[in-house]
Amino acid sequence: FAKMNINHDGPAKEINEYIDTMKQKKGYIDISFFHGFCYADIHDAGMSVLIVSDKEEMKSASDIAKYIWTKRFEMIPETISIENALDAALSEMEEGRIVVMCERSDHAGAGGPNDGTLLLEEIINKNIEKSIFVGIYDPALAKKAYEAGVGAIMDMEIGAKTDNRHGRTLKLKDVEVLGVSDGHFNYTTPMYFGQPYCVGKTARLKAGN
Repeated sequence: FAKMNINHDGPAKEINEYIDTMKQKKGYIDISFFHGFCYADIHDAGMSVLIVSDKEEMKSASDIAKYIWTKRFEMIPETISIENALDAALSEMEEGRIVVMCERSDHAGAGGPNDGTLLLEEIINKNIEKSIFVGIYDPALAKKAYEAGVGAIMDMEIGAKTDNRHGRTLKLKDVEVLGVSDGHFNYTTPMYFGQPYCVGKTARLKAGN
């Protein structure tokens, strides 16, 4: 989705500029294109064009769709190994700066199991100072850590218990339980603000750095 950024160079920015020109030239009320959701793996979640108008709009929608189609190969992401990605992230580190990496292939919102360990394993192997991994789905381990309580030191097996497509289960020693929660909270973000929710028992653990 980095290539779908509308504020920097790339196909999405060019598509939006094309749409703005089309909207002004044709006098439409509004035009939007939806980049779709590739991880859904269904036709209906692909790209689409919406025109708000008080006149015929089908040809313009078709023209915009054809223009977007010419950009399809520019939207294919360039992938690199986890090792190289982590090295690139570390190269961006400086005092007072936070660098965030997102493991998109194991996203619970896209149907992934959210217990992948490929990135976690690399972070642990490099033992990066002040590093944080958020988060991993392992309810059995969360329950065990919750019951052990804050301050407990544990040996554990974490992650990759749903399938073997997102890494391997990691065996860690002398992991400290820093915090636990019953998982109940109220949303403080604009979406769902104030609504109660529960993610089940959770634990904050420390392995190395």
